[in-house]
Amino acid sequence: MFEGCTSLASVTLPTNLTTIDSKVFLGCSGLTSITIPSSVTTIGNDAFDGCTGLTSVHISDMDAWMGIAFASLNASPLYNAHHLFVNNSEVINLVIPEGVTSIGNYVFSGWSALLSVTFPSSLKKIGSSAFKGCSGLTSIVIPNSVTNVEVGAFSGCSGLTSIDIPTSWVTIIDGLFYGCIGLQSVNIPNNIKAINTNAFAYCSGLQSVVIGYGVTKMGGWVFRSCDALTNIYCYASVVPSTSSYPDTFSNYPISSATLHVPEELLSDYQATSPWNGFGSIVPLTVNDPQPTAIVNVNRETTGGNRYYTLDGREVQHPTKGVYIHNGRMVLIK
Repeated sequence: MFEGCTSLASVTLPTNLTTIDSKVFLGCSGLTSITIPSSVTTIGNDAFDGCTGLTSVHISDMDAWMGIAFASLNASPLYNAHHLFVNNSEVINLVIPEGVTSIGNYVFSGWSALLSVTFPSSLKKIGSSAFKGCSGLTSIVIPNSVTNVEVGAFSGCSGLTSIDIPTSWVTIIDGLFYGCIGLQSVNIPNNIKAINTNAFAYCSGLQSVVIGYGVTKMGGWVFRSCDALTNIYCYASVVPSTSSYPDTFSNYPISSATLHVPEELLSDYQATSPWNGFGSIVPLTVNDPQPTAIVNVNRETTGGNRYYTLDGREVQHPTKGVYIHNGRMVLIK
């Protein structure tokens, strides 16, 4: 309807509007502000693509905004505008209320003015690219209630310096933290079994990664272009399988990095490609970063036949896994 109207500076949408069709404002670069009625439930593909002049999106009801089905990144005017106003007040700290169970695809993508987000314990799902490009976020704490996170949910959150990966997850999904250049270290907990393609690709500030003992599989380009990553502490109880195409460590200079592994698996890593491409492969020690905190466990308290889990709990009859024994990491097969 208004496609290519570069001189369009403002538009008033009817208060009973339910659908904004695909490409309806495509290329309207003169549009600086838009008010989306709370009646809108669907916005079509690329509806606001090329609206490079947008600086603000105005809504009256955050719940209604979260209920909109966005067909693509550029279906949301927020992707270009970066600033969201509710009843004429700009929101920079988002508190999602209890009772909300799902955050849809692209809902908050591009909201670079967002500084913090608080998730409710009722939340179960975070959709694809939901927070993509929210560069103002510096940390996120995702509740354990969240069991479904879709592709690229936090990709491009360049301001993130810390993440808290829930213990309810078993997989780090494709591209989840792609391009989060502010991350310097990542601790992958023991509950994670798979790290998917591009999970941490282009995290150019990443220097250290701790991989928990549950990981058995890693996809392609997991650490693509993570040029600052010099140490990987891998507690996996078996050598994780890797992708051959694309290569798990493709475009990551492993020849200048150090891989820290359980002493009992040292020869296995040295014999397994692409792991044996690391510049140095050395045994883990009790002084290395841990997947979980060790509490009051040292050489004196772990003598004799005493075994401790990595979170400091004594185990009378240890089964398969990584433990602390006699002040060092041991792997029981």
